[in-house]
Amino acid sequence: MAGKFGIPICPHGGRAGLCEYIQHVSMCDYLSVSGSLEGRFIEHVAHLHEHFANPIEIRNGRYMPPSAPGFSVDFIEGVLAEHEYPNGQQWKV
Repeated sequence: MAGKFGIPICPHGGRAGLCEYIQHVSMCDYLSVSGSLEGRFIEHVAHLHEHFANPIEIRNGRYMPPSAPGFSVDFIEGVLAEHEYPNGQQWKV
């Protein structure tokens, strides 16, 4: 619908791992669809990246291509256990 009416969209990047995922949307669009950065937007949320083995990198307001193969959403070992409810260390008072 947005394309039909010429309305730009901005893929959502909030929550754990979405920025790591949507960087691939940006790369695929640039390399395979548009070949342009003109009018292209992707949300960036600057939190929770420290939990990922291959976190996003932003330079000059742009997502950089990932340096490792895959979808960039592999957690650092131990992160899931640490945050598991209700027994993870993050839930202990």
